[in-house]
Amino acid sequence: MKIAVISDSGCGMSEKEAQERGIFILPLQLIINDISYRDGVDIQADDLYAKLKEGALPKTSMPVMSDIDTLFHQLKEEGYDQAIAIPLSTGLSSTTQSLNIAAEMEDLPLTCIEVSSTCCIEKYVTIQVKKLVDAGKTVEEIKAIILPKIAASGTLIYPNDLNHLKRGGRLTPVAASLATLLKIKPILKIDPSTEGRIDVEAKVRTEKKAERYMVENIALRLMKDRSYQVFIIDSDCRAKALRMKDELEQLIVGQDVAITNDNIYAVISSHTGLDCIAIQYIETIEA
Repeated sequence: MKIAVISDSGCGMSEKEAQERGIFILPLQLIINDISYRDGVDIQADDLYAKLKEGALPKTSMPVMSDIDTLFHQLKEEGYDQAIAIPLSTGLSSTTQSLNIAAEMEDLPLTCIEVSSTCCIEKYVTIQVKKLVDAGKTVEEIKAIILPKIAASGTLIYPNDLNHLKRGGRLTPVAASLATLLKIKPILKIDPSTEGRIDVEAKVRTEKKAERYMVENIALRLMKDRSYQVFIIDSDCRAKALRMKDELEQLIVGQDVAITNDNIYAVISSHTGLDCIAIQYIETIEA
């Protein structure tokens, strides 16, 4: 059984890394000043940070449908029997629906795994699924391994710039203005309980309180008898992310937790803006 593994650029995997791992990546679209860029191909996270500093207000869109159609035609031509896709959460993108349409057109059985997240969780799950495929696991066996881990995953986000959230409809203009005036900012969450959509976790007045809340809350979620992967990611504020990594490590001494720092990938940063930090966690997937 020849199984293809597919994801989108929401996972932040470069073309080179994807090719080396044997994973197929579909680039999401970033639209800036009416110009469309393919995420991870025409534009990288650092490029977007520069444009955000210049005042750009980017929009995002699912992968170009012709790219999706071409990929599934290629998979069929290369003799794949079925495919597993790990796209951006359905609460954030309509990519899953388009993948299903393209797979049906090519008569290629497709299983979409709902990660209820994005960024590093999406990337980690994609890599582990590929390893399981290479180990000879069936689709049903892979789902049985992966889905319980996703169910116990989560993401907390602290955006410094509310304008992008306001423009995206996550906050009303009045609420955003009032929050700015009163120096109240939301800590947001994305996880299976929110069906992969952005929701409010808590509201704080200062950045210091936000950092403390996030670190302490995540530490409480990491059960001592289990192994976890934790990702502390940022959009152009690495010093803050490294400080929070140190603080979290002090709270979980002796636990089986691997903590990694990374960027918030371009297509996601377009929604969070600059100076945003997030903590993601998922139980370790043995593959």
